[in-house]
Amino acid sequence: MCCGAAVANSPELRRRAEVLAPQRCAQCRRKPLEDHVKLVVDHKVPLSWGGDNEPENLQPLCEECNSGKRDYFRSFEAYAEQIRAAIGYDEPQKRIGELLRAFDGGWVRSDLLAASSPVPGTSRRTGNVECETCDSCTGTTNVRSGMARARECGLIAA
Repeated sequence: MCCGAAVANSPELRRRAEVLAPQRCAQCRRKPLEDHVKLVVDHKVPLSWGGDNEPENLQPLCEECNSGKRDYFRSFEAYAEQIRAAIGYDEPQKRIGELLRAFDGGWVRSDLLAASSPVPGTSRRTGNVECETCDSCTGTTNVRSGMARARECGLIAA
């Protein structure tokens, strides 16, 4: 086997091919052949925030969307340490609570929440999170409602 064949069969290249296989930007839905865009492999949760190279954390983005996302995430660099800590928790409620704490109970944008806490119960559109530990509410907690609601539903400690 020549060294070119060994490189072509590397796990990294296979993963890259799998991520780019849909041939469509995950954000704007443009396609390379039709819209003349170049796709790149993007980390949904940035490596600097504790993301990894697992397939679940990778998506195809066009260069324009990737650049915009990178600039947007840079605007949260002041919170990077807290976001990294929040991502480290296994429980979605704890991740959400830690994000609320990082923003001092202020508004946490649902797209930031989705990026830093990609869990099946989270809706990107509304910011609603399935409440697995709460029997006192309707079963969902709107992240925008802030620290008081999160404490009430047990998402974070009082």
